[in-house]
Amino acid sequence: MIKEGLSKSGQESLHKEKFIEYGLEEPYQTLLTLIKHIIHEKSQDQLVIILILDTLLGFVRLGIGQEPFIELLNYFRTIDENEAAKYWSEYDSI
Repeated sequence: MIKEGLSKSGQESLHKEKFIEYGLEEPYQTLLTLIKHIIHEKSQDQLVIILILDTLLGFVRLGIGQEPFIELLNYFRTIDENEAAKYWSEYDSI
């Protein structure tokens, strides 16, 4: 939980500490590998891409993973522009 009065950088630091404490570093690295594979192989598997985007949104809410989220979302936009727009909207609301 974010403590009141913390600066944004203080909040991000707190999030990163929790990220490591809860053992999320390894699954996050696995997601990064999957993202590279999906883009490199030009995967059209929307179910997998959506699952990863949903997972990354959780990380983005922790202040982690904005770049890979945007990278995958830009790729997803080439597959399903309407569905990608929903993710942009969700991302913008964070």
